[in-house]
Amino acid sequence: MAQLTQMSLVSIEYLEGQLGVRKFPAFVSACETAFQQKIKLTAEQILGRQGVRAIFVSGPTASGKTTFSDRLARILTQRGRPTRVLSLDDYYMTVTVRPDAQGR
Repeated sequence: MAQLTQMSLVSIEYLEGQLGVRKFPAFVSACETAFQQKIKLTAEQILGRQGVRAIFVSGPTASGKTTFSDRLARILTQRGRPTRVLSLDDYYMTVTVRPDAQGR
């Protein structure tokens, strides 16, 4: 199981003070590259285990779960392991749901 164990929390003020306007794009690019590398590492671990049939991704709101899942699925599919993403992003849907005769 892949885990992000080296997470850092930084404020906008910190980023502005450390990076300034000119360095910020390079910082964002470096973060995106590191994120892609972690996704590739996760994909390699999954591909190395033939018994894996489901992957569950959890985390707080707006933490990148859907982005991560979509990118991971794309890599796995490209590498010959057809993958589908089942998203729960519509959990707070405002449409009234009516149960069937069995209460489902």
